[in-house]
Amino acid sequence: MPDAPGRDDRWVGVGVGAVITRGEQVLLLQRANVHGAGTWSTPGGHVEFGESLEDAAVREARETGLHVTNPRLVGITNDVMEAEGAHYVTVWFACDAPEGAARVAASYEMSDVGWFSWRDLPEALFAPFRNFLDEHRSKHARSLDPAPRIDTERLVVRRYEWTDARAFFGAIDGSRAFLRPWLPWVDDHVSVDRATHMISRSRAGWERRSDFAVGIFDRATGELLGGSGLHNPNWDVRSFEVGYWMRADVEGRGIMTEAVGALTRMAFEVLGATRVEARMHPENERSQGVPRRLGFTREAQLRRSVLIASPEPRDQVVWSLVKGDDGIADLPAVRYGA
Repeated sequence: MPDAPGRDDRWVGVGVGAVITRGEQVLLLQRANVHGAGTWSTPGGHVEFGESLEDAAVREARETGLHVTNPRLVGITNDVMEAEGAHYVTVWFACDAPEGAARVAASYEMSDVGWFSWRDLPEALFAPFRNFLDEHRSKHARSLDPAPRIDTERLVVRRYEWTDARAFFGAIDGSRAFLRPWLPWVDDHVSVDRATHMISRSRAGWERRSDFAVGIFDRATGELLGGSGLHNPNWDVRSFEVGYWMRADVEGRGIMTEAVGALTRMAFEVLGATRVEARMHPENERSQGVPRRLGFTREAQLRRSVLIASPEPRDQVVWSLVKGDDGIADLPAVRYGA
């Protein structure tokens, strides 16, 4: 077919960007001998023929010398660079690289590499990366998805699956008297069907990014030991409330401290949290022991502030861990999974 009059034969490329974070910092490299030379961006580049987008993101990220895994889609930008005669559609992925030192492994395409605070990025940013930041800021988020699975030394903390309904009901049913004084919702769970409904709502909360409930499982046996979650997210402030419960027969083994510590670490490392708080009745000493052991600060006792397990308002104690607190570095070591 003959070309249409005035047709522009310039092409549009497909690129990828790999967003790798550790704590409050993101990995950036300074570009060299390519589009945007001298500017800073996450690892990234073009997609090679026959390559999946995820594989491209991992390949480009590994040019920093890191072992990179678990790419997760976090955004798409349309990047027109008129001055350089380039136009790319860039697909952005969050990737995990919890260990190792970054280095200049592809010296032709990069001249420097380093970790930068989200609040103190270099002035000279690569146009596609700036577009990515602008798009996410407009949504009040550099909203990287929470890890659906966290492995610790003894536990797996993960999003509920449909097959967990029977185990969830069994855990609640066997600990009603233990949980009821603090969690009146346990009496809503009178059957496996009701537990299935809970899991449906839980998974919908993940999709809406409004609530992130998780189960706590024994890593060796797969047995459900309790539950936790990041609740009431404020994406403008990047604050989350961590809640938790456990079976009566596994109390006293440090399980809840390990699980809540892992979830709190994920909030800071993956979601860029500025604040994680825990709330409970002041007489629930065992529950208060969890944030105390994890280095949280007891901030306040809110008098007559909540209606929980009582017809009259009850007091609530607030514990918090905020960005910059020493306790963050001491949280349990974790590995993130899909």
